[in-house]
Amino acid sequence: MMSRLRSLVGFTAGGVMVASGLAHSVLGWPAVQAALRNADAPAVAGLAVPWHFAGVAMVTLGALAVLCVLRAVRGEAALLMPVRVVAIAYLLFGAAGLVLIRPDPTFLLFLVPGAMLLFTSR
Repeated sequence: MMSRLRSLVGFTAGGVMVASGLAHSVLGWPAVQAALRNADAPAVAGLAVPWHFAGVAMVTLGALAVLCVLRAVRGEAALLMPVRVVAIAYLLFGAAGLVLIRPDPTFLLFLVPGAMLLFTSR
């Protein structure tokens, strides 16, 4: 059975992931689209597909984490390996972004939920 602290941390991390995925597509795309158009960047419409896919992927991964944690809280034979895989992916992406792209607090949206899910999945 999962402790209250681990389940709360897992639900919070999954919720942050879902919210950031929705914000990425709903709020982020219009701003990026406007900036690209102002810069006369070519093929702005072609960038919409991968941009929105990233948002859908973030929502999906967050929802999967929440569902896995919910099963663990209920005492079911929950497999927390998917939560651990998502945690590691988020941590690696956030760290790579900080190192390879630039130090930017935006990458905390990957590092913090990733660390939270890693704690939850132990």
